[in-house]
Amino acid sequence: FFFEIRLEVVCCVTSNMQIELRPTLGEFPEEPFQGTLGHSTELWWDMGLYGGVDIQKACDRLYGEDVQPHPQFTTLHKYRLGGPDPLDYCNAYSTLDGKCWHYVSMGFTNLHRELIIPHRAEGLNGFGFELTMRVSKIPGQQVAPLWPWALMQSIARHCFESGRGFATGHVSKCTGNLGPDSTMSYLVFAADPQMESSVTSRGRVDFLTMVGVTKAELDAAIRMAMRTGENGVGGFVEILKEFLGEHLPTDLKRTCLMENPNFVDRLEEVSLRE
Repeated sequence: FFFEIRLEVVCCVTSNMQIELRPTLGEFPEEPFQGTLGHSTELWWDMGLYGGVDIQKACDRLYGEDVQPHPQFTTLHKYRLGGPDPLDYCNAYSTLDGKCWHYVSMGFTNLHRELIIPHRAEGLNGFGFELTMRVSKIPGQQVAPLWPWALMQSIARHCFESGRGFATGHVSKCTGNLGPDSTMSYLVFAADPQMESSVTSRGRVDFLTMVGVTKAELDAAIRMAMRTGENGVGGFVEILKEFLGEHLPTDLKRTCLMENPNFVDRLEEVSLRE
């Protein structure tokens, strides 16, 4: 459950661009939309991003149709047209409590009518997941920062090049810390606590949230998994919720939890109980 990810900054603008359509594996059958379209999902439908409707509706169920992403990130040179970055879009919302930015990717699943991403397993849409991340706000910050979107693109390039996806309990390593003042250089993947899986005509879509952890925290998670016989770090994630909050925010300025004796005692207690 361990992958290494390169963390690179995304450049959306390229010069002397050549348009090259990626080979498609076919098309989804044309079918009328089932249900009602709000103003946000209607835009996706009009653009032919039928899979984007499913992701947007999942966002709308949490934040409401009248709440717009702040901002919505996009790539100018789309992957299906030969661009380097697989994710077409990413919504960034201010969380309901106003403490974090909540990022939701669009592109690990098939957004367009064309079948670009082969289904990783029966019943899944493309890779079968979209990524999310909650990043604690800096005081006075009015717009969501770019770096989580760049991080998601880096992870997407890894997935598209290797054909391997992620699931709850997986861990990845970045080739650098998440921020200049942060000691976190690893990501743990868990089910998004606020966004339920969606089952659509294209297949199931899970929402996996990423949370930054330090090497010391990851080492503790691996020791705990080895002692409990768990395949992954799902048990460790549940303890993270107790100390970081149930929505698993990534706060770049927080101290390592291994410096908290209560956290260390909790890890030991769960390991011995299992």
